[in-house]
Amino acid sequence: MYEEVAGWYAAGMDDEMAKPMYAEGLPDFLTRVLATTSTEAAEDAPIVDVGCGSADALAVLARLDRVPPLVGLEPSAAMRAAAAAKIEALPPAAASRITIRDGSTATELESGSCRGIICFFVVHHVAATDLPALFAAWSKALVAGGQIYLAAWEGEGVVDYGGKYDIDAVLHPLSALTAGLGAAGLVVDTDATHTETDPDFGMSIAIIKAHKPGL
Repeated sequence: MYEEVAGWYAAGMDDEMAKPMYAEGLPDFLTRVLATTSTEAAEDAPIVDVGCGSADALAVLARLDRVPPLVGLEPSAAMRAAAAAKIEALPPAAASRITIRDGSTATELESGSCRGIICFFVVHHVAATDLPALFAAWSKALVAGGQIYLAAWEGEGVVDYGGKYDIDAVLHPLSALTAGLGAAGLVVDTDATHTETDPDFGMSIAIIKAHKPGL
């Protein structure tokens, strides 16, 4: 699916980044990362974007002060090419902070290797039965105090994209997502966790920030 729509997707993300969940939520996420993981051992550990698409969220982070190294994991070659084009258009200092790799939710992240993990509108490709393993892997990958910022289509049931793509989107209730993160040993930050309605699609979004307990 994403091989065919990467150009359209990348063009539309410029307006998407103006939404508060990105324009305000990403700077807040970085503030949390810097407050809870600024130790010598974690200094070079990156923030990882799982399913980074055209790297738009990473581009927002890359422009901010004191941002750690940034890594985007993306399984679609066309999306990685779109990401490369977005990164090339950034100021050189910001562009140098981002690395894009072939990867997905199935990519194994080394234990204690990440200061933060972001994941936007990707877990609808993950079955409910597979969420516990995914969240456990994220928990393991985070350094002590590491942060997660997750946004997902929220609800129950399956949305059929239909047509030639033959892809179903699995909706996950906010309660299931927060319970799954908690079961993985992560602490959900209730001050930054809620649902809201997407103005473009009219669908419910779960927005969650969580962290791994510190030392």
